[in-house]
Amino acid sequence: MMIDEAFIKNFQAYRRLKDIFENGYVPSRYLSYYSEQTVQLTNALGHAAFNLTDPLLKLFSREERGIFALGLHVGEGRLDIIKERLINNLSCFGLEVKPCKKNAAADSQSWKVAIFTDEFGSDYHILKQEKSGIWTHKPTFYQNLQAETNLPMYIDARHHEYIFGETLMITNPKGREVSDNFLSKIEENSRLGY
Repeated sequence: MMIDEAFIKNFQAYRRLKDIFENGYVPSRYLSYYSEQTVQLTNALGHAAFNLTDPLLKLFSREERGIFALGLHVGEGRLDIIKERLINNLSCFGLEVKPCKKNAAADSQSWKVAIFTDEFGSDYHILKQEKSGIWTHKPTFYQNLQAETNLPMYIDARHHEYIFGETLMITNPKGREVSDNFLSKIEENSRLGY
């Protein structure tokens, strides 16, 4: 496993994010769990790949939130590159990522995402399936979440049309129901520098 240079540049944010998942966090995957602030706290990839709640997102400074991009950049929109980077970079946090069928059901430790690429292979977009079965995404950094009842074959975001590529299942093998003091523990670890 190779740690992406984006993580090395911001080790505290990397450590905090790793701590969240090592302590058993599994995303809620409920649309009602997001607030208007979510729009300002994460990007499209961060929303889909991590699905952190607003209190957890607030543990990261504006500069640290760049880690949510996972070292993926515009210009690297080929499906094979995006998939490889997601698998490699999410494994740095102890998460497992595997291709799955569109209709595969997520268990209590998993969530499902869909990768879309533009026709030129120069850009990508990502959606996440909520527990209700709807798909959500952030069309641009400053837009509210949008919901799709069914997984579309095409999606319009950032003034581009994206074509469905593949679905992936993300699993936290340490996932469990987190206790009421989970956020307090993560905040304390954050203050202590991990």
